[in-house]
Amino acid sequence: METQRDTGVAPELDAELRDILLEQGRDYLQIAAAKFDPVVLSEGVSSAYGAFTNALKIDPTSAAAADGVVEIVRIYEAEA
Repeated sequence: METQRDTGVAPELDAELRDILLEQGRDYLQIAAAKFDPVVLSEGVSSAYGAFTNALKIDPTSAAAADGVVEIVRIYEAEA
């Protein structure tokens, strides 16, 4: 699969998939807010971190996805 670096052309934004991933990430954050769980936050196959970083791969300008990653860091810091 060619990347933007290979072609110089930005890939088409899949806004629907990005929005699904953002919703998934927010759902995982809600679960983690009720009870700290590293698997839900970042260690599991499906996690808040995975959802937000995949959303950022689709749309690197997504403030919501970046904010989600920052929120994960804050939750970890609060647990430390």
